[in-house]
Amino acid sequence: MCSCYLKSLKLVSWSDSNTGRRYYRCRHVWTARDCRFFRWIDPEYSDFLKTLLLDLHNVVRHLKREVAIEREAT
Repeated sequence: MCSCYLKSLKLVSWSDSNTGRRYYRCRHVWTARDCRFFRWIDPEYSDFLKTLLLDLHNVVRHLKREVAIEREAT
């Protein structure tokens, strides 16, 4: 629960410094009502794990694009 007394969102960071780390954030994060609540769920990952997660994330995005292109072609 955040300071707004609402269930917070569970999100995943894809920034270079926190690749793949999950965190809780205020449900109003993209609005003026944002209470600024933020809490990490996962510990900080090693550089190896950050690189691995980012590579896997990029492969999945690439494959999803290829599938979408295939579906449009048929």
